Amino acid sequence: MANKSRKLTPGELREAKSVFGLSIDYDTVIVHEATAYFFQPNGTAITPNGEIYFRPADYKDSFATNRSDAAWLIHELTHVWQHQRGMWV
Repeated sequence: MANKSRKLTPGELREAKSVFGLSIDYDTVIVHEATAYFFQPNGTAITPNGEIYFRPADYKDSFATNRSDAAWLIHELTHVWQHQRGMWV
């Protein structure tokens, strides 16, 4: 199976805007079904350079289908928000 990369889904965008409003440039957010680095542990996501990498076993076509997945996405979007403000995370 090839790794996927995509923009936020409409449901994910609704969740994100309920927390961050318009303080994130959502057009630049990319969600990857891939590891960012060889050492990315199982059950983790990494958000270097404002892009979100979920390991293939953890990737979802939408993280807006339940509260737990939505909370995980919001956590990662916090790192996107930090990156877009010049913080290295």
